[in-house]
Amino acid sequence: MQADSRGYHISESGYLWVWGGYSWYYFDSLGLKTQKDTFIDGETADVYINSPALNATVYVSVEDGTILSLTPYRMNGTSLKIGIPITKDLPQKFAVNAFLAYDGTAYTASKILEIKRDDHKLNLGISTQKGIYAPGENISISATSSTKEGTPKKTIISLAMVDASIYELATDYRSPIYSTYYEKYFSYDTSTSFSWWSGGYGGGRMVDEAAPQMTTTGSGNIQGISKGAPSLASPDFSQVQLRKEFPDTAYWNPFLVIDESGKGSIDFTLPDSLTTWNISAVGTTSSMDVGESSAKIITQKPVIARLSSPRFLTQRDRAQLIGVVHNYGNSEQDFSVLFNSTNQIEVIGNQTAELTIPAGGDKSVSFWVEAKDCCSVNVSFYALSRQNSSLSDAMQLTLPIVPHGIEVTSLSSSSEDSVEKTYELPASSYSSAELTISPTIASTALEGLDYLIDYPYGCTEQTMSRFMPAVVVKKTVNSLGLSLSPEAEAKLPEVMGQSLQRLYDFQHSDGGWGWWKEDDSTPEMTAYVVYGLTLAKENGLEVSQQVLDNGVAKLEDFARQDGSSEFTLEESAYAIFAHAYAKKSMPDGIQVQNLKGNYKNLSDRGLALYVRAQQESGVSSPVGLDELISRASCTQTLCKWSGYTYKFNDVEATSHAAIALMKAGKKEMAEKSINWLVSRRTKSMAWDSTRDSAAALVAISEYLKSTGELSPDYSVKVLIDDVPTKDEISFSKSNLKPVTVQLPKKGTHTVSIRKTGTGKMYSLLTATYFTNDESIGFKSSGNFSITREYNTSSIMAGDLAEVTLNIIPFDSDYLIIEEPIPAGTEVVPDSVRMPYWGSRYEIRDEKLVIFVSHMYYSWWYDEENSRDNFAIHYQLRGTYDGTFHVMPAKISQMYLPEVQASSAEDIFNVQGRASVRIQPIQLSNGIMRVNAYIESPESFQGTLAVSALDANGKVLAERSAQVSAGSGAGVTATIDFQGIDEPATYSYKLSTQSFTESGEAIASKKKAEEPASVIPDQPSRDNTLLLLGGVLVIALVVAYRAFRKPEQ
Repeated sequence: MQADSRGYHISESGYLWVWGGYSWYYFDSLGLKTQKDTFIDGETADVYINSPALNATVYVSVEDGTILSLTPYRMNGTSLKIGIPITKDLPQKFAVNAFLAYDGTAYTASKILEIKRDDHKLNLGISTQKGIYAPGENISISATSSTKEGTPKKTIISLAMVDASIYELATDYRSPIYSTYYEKYFSYDTSTSFSWWSGGYGGGRMVDEAAPQMTTTGSGNIQGISKGAPSLASPDFSQVQLRKEFPDTAYWNPFLVIDESGKGSIDFTLPDSLTTWNISAVGTTSSMDVGESSAKIITQKPVIARLSSPRFLTQRDRAQLIGVVHNYGNSEQDFSVLFNSTNQIEVIGNQTAELTIPAGGDKSVSFWVEAKDCCSVNVSFYALSRQNSSLSDAMQLTLPIVPHGIEVTSLSSSSEDSVEKTYELPASSYSSAELTISPTIASTALEGLDYLIDYPYGCTEQTMSRFMPAVVVKKTVNSLGLSLSPEAEAKLPEVMGQSLQRLYDFQHSDGGWGWWKEDDSTPEMTAYVVYGLTLAKENGLEVSQQVLDNGVAKLEDFARQDGSSEFTLEESAYAIFAHAYAKKSMPDGIQVQNLKGNYKNLSDRGLALYVRAQQESGVSSPVGLDELISRASCTQTLCKWSGYTYKFNDVEATSHAAIALMKAGKKEMAEKSINWLVSRRTKSMAWDSTRDSAAALVAISEYLKSTGELSPDYSVKVLIDDVPTKDEISFSKSNLKPVTVQLPKKGTHTVSIRKTGTGKMYSLLTATYFTNDESIGFKSSGNFSITREYNTSSIMAGDLAEVTLNIIPFDSDYLIIEEPIPAGTEVVPDSVRMPYWGSRYEIRDEKLVIFVSHMYYSWWYDEENSRDNFAIHYQLRGTYDGTFHVMPAKISQMYLPEVQASSAEDIFNVQGRASVRIQPIQLSNGIMRVNAYIESPESFQGTLAVSALDANGKVLAERSAQVSAGSGAGVTATIDFQGIDEPATYSYKLSTQSFTESGEAIASKKKAEEPASVIPDQPSRDNTLLLLGGVLVIALVVAYRAFRKPEQ
């Protein structure tokens, strides 16, 4: 397609309709049949075509998404028989299509045929030594591989062992591997014999040797109990094996080798989960034979101790944790149970209890706790049989504790040789202060990378801001002989892999990117991703060329847009820079000419990008470089440039300017700009936003590559309130590791740093604390505000509460709303209702997070409908008893976090429901006795009605009794039925003034000799959550709580 004189490509399309005078155009079907649907190679598929048209020409095609053959046939009368040879050239699935046009009417017919082949089918088998294992036991998985003829075959397999409950949550959508490779997916949807459908198939590579095998650490034995340990006369809980490793995936290795003998095995230690495990293996050979196999095992114990708790607690929360003991043995057992924890929580009441549990039965016991300190606590629950210590179990959970208060962090950085700084930390349950000294700016890059790796959110910009510096910094520090922190080294491969796939997934059909997957492509975001992917490719990461080419094509499309569009000069500068960086040339288009004639109208950031675009295109003396230098704001040691909005601010402008100066050989000014970037860190070793952090880290990496800066020779003394510390700090070319000095955690202190010797010194003082207010109030920044309303501050477990967030905004882009939830609740999925401006939301363990692309107060706000236009609604479901502190909801700008507002703190209560257990038993004297045990967290008085039902649900008899109990107490009720010959079920309904509970139980077939009570000493539960509410409602809560995984 040729372009006109201005570089525009012009095209036009339209539809041509052929009409024979009818008021409605339609297709009728031919008759197309074959003698069968499945064939083998060498046969002939006989195709029979019948047509309402006489002696017509019919076009017959063979298609598999593309046209494999197209042949016209002249029909003899209205019937036709043709033969299609079944050859190796045909795919395993294909369609035979017929089309004819006759007398103004079009006729079509089609049929999908299949060729039965197993030439490349591999016989893959996996097996274990037994079907039932104990947690922590060693397991050996054997694998065999052979061709369909039984010949052993060297095979590479991917082996996984996954908790089967995962597949109750999400369907496994993997298709069989043989179908994926050889039974090609076919899509047929045509109105003529020419199919317009097309598609692509991903490929892989063969690996000749296995990657290192994964290892799983088994559980150990408890060495002691840190709190509330029993006396010498008490049970010895230290002998009970403590289970604490509960991964969803017990093992996964994508590259295991079965050798030429066709046999292989792998050994590892099972985790502590008590569950069914799905073992699956898929394999492929060098000749592309493929196969798969699966097996199941169970990890179980005769006695199981289970501990159920909220996902997290907030400091000062009071919550009920529940322990359940299941006795799957053959005899009744007496158990001593213990609840144990570290010191971050305080147990209210007893930590021990004695339970007698019949064979096949279970009992529960509850413990009330108060969260005293952050930020996590290990809680464990032990059950030790008095008769047989081997019939025992224990499990441990790590429970996060959210600090109560607002986090306040102050940072002070310097590159001076002599430093004196004062910091203040008020009395707080959580506070910290530390001083980091480094001889190289590389440590700044490493520390900033740690912040980005752990950043919890992921729009397109944030994903790229994690991904791009991760690749660049890793390559840079490795080339300088430095190393990442162990935590970063472990997390980085996963971060880079997930981020890359997420960026691929977020690419739009037009080749560009927006803030999210669902919005429109923008020049700014498209340029950012293209720049980042190109950087990654330059630093050795494998990047899809097709994805990159599509993004570049979209940038070229932006460059051709004229000035009448919303495409601003600033966006033009970034789009043209990203294109130049990727292709090492300027794109064609009117925007390039606009920049050349109007570069002085660009902001400092835009000008730096325009200069860099020319440098990347090979221009040695770029237009605008002198203008860029003249705009710098410099001191003796620092230089900076200004951004033009809160989003594209001074940090990003200075970062691009620094790189442009390095490439232009202006090293002194470049070094000053890097010093300014280091001094601007504002939080946790990073900058205000993910985008700022990414831009600064890339600039620092470029500086390191150009200068080295790795030859220090000096020592440092640190004084706290004029008293020298014991730290001996010195740096040399062979000792570049940063040193961190822990500082006093409370009070006001002065820190002094004295350097002796030569070389650069970078220091950073960080002080963090949480406010200690009992009740945190509403806070606002300017015209920004957010408030939270509950329709009730107290609900029963299983019930719902309505929550409303009311926002008074101002015109703003790119906002984030973080809404903490009470610890004993869960956000109801699909209950979140957002106005037009809500881009998306994510449900986390401890909060609801809402992202906003654009919120325009001036367009939509008025007194009458403000609550509708700027309110967010959602529902909470109560799951655990307790009184919970809810930290303020917060709204802030993502690129200017100091612009924020927060609501007040709230207190939310969840109360347990009454639990009812009935047990009907046939006595020897002909009486059917129904024993009922009722427990309620609140006092009650009411009626317990019990109905005897036959197998068809017909009511045979009804009885009732008046029952009452105090708060937290249990009550036993006994109701006798006479003249009933063991009906199928008994139903009950407990009615009080405040609640109603109902359910049913099947009558026992066993006859008792004595009319004795079978009510347990402690209330027994079918499972932990029966304590929390009605069986049906709470069962849903349990399934949701057990299986819902937080979003990445």
